[in-house]
Amino acid sequence: MNRNPDERQPVSRLFVRSPTGFRSRLGKVQEVAALAFHVCTVKPAAVRKGKILGVVASFSIRPARRPDLPALLALYGQLSARNSADLQPAHLQAWEAVEAQPGLQVLVAEMEGQIVGTVTLALIPNLTRGARPYGVVENVVTHAAYREQGIGRALLAEAERLARAVKAYKVMLQSGASLPEAHAFYRRCGYAGETKRAFEKRWP
Repeated sequence: MNRNPDERQPVSRLFVRSPTGFRSRLGKVQEVAALAFHVCTVKPAAVRKGKILGVVASFSIRPARRPDLPALLALYGQLSARNSADLQPAHLQAWEAVEAQPGLQVLVAEMEGQIVGTVTLALIPNLTRGARPYGVVENVVTHAAYREQGIGRALLAEAERLARAVKAYKVMLQSGASLPEAHAFYRRCGYAGETKRAFEKRWP
């Protein structure tokens, strides 16, 4: 779909009732994200440290594309040392599955041609709460050189916008129990850490 971003329809008009029902609405998440090309203005860490005086950079938030995979893997390496930055056939297969999955969206923040942050949103059909879906946020990471500049907050806000567009009743995320700085960040973004307790089971 080719549209001038300045002429895009309001989100509420994109999500209308149709004979195909809820799955159709989730399928439109990618369409809505493609229409949303948000540009923000920030000062990179180098500017704050006085290395580049008088320079202000801007970043945009958009859906990730296949050519972004190497940059995404590099970011995931900052998220955890267990994540390999080497592009493997398994990554390409996983990306094809991501693109084919309705309601699954990987967003990136781009600054001057560099991917500096990302978040993944999964919108899940649901039979409770009036059959309203809910969102799961994962893989929230900002490049170490660009943190504390509003990039992570902007990525979460865009994920929340997409969730609200399909009338999701909540978004939720998990954070490592030993990451108090991350917990404080999520609280500043409006997430409550006391209403639920997360449990998980992992396999090698």
